[in-house]
Amino acid sequence: RMFDTRLLDSELFMSGRLDASQVDQARQALIANPACTVVNLRELEFICSGGIGLFFGHYQRLHVHGYRLTIREPRPNIRRILELAKLDSFADII
Repeated sequence: RMFDTRLLDSELFMSGRLDASQVDQARQALIANPACTVVNLRELEFICSGGIGLFFGHYQRLHVHGYRLTIREPRPNIRRILELAKLDSFADII
């Protein structure tokens, strides 16, 4: 399934496969919504290391302004990857 993003009520939804060829699209979605503190991964099927790096970068941009990143509803396989990358040490994964 193709990667896609959509903004709904200040929550950025990501779906499909976030592989290396889609990281720039995801980065642009986050840059276009710099105050977005909630990213919903309910429909994300795959995330590459570049996607994880993308969340680290977004966290840093938010942190400078006193905000915290929240990642909502990741599938079990995605949650495990995020936890292995220690993303849960600075982002809320719920």
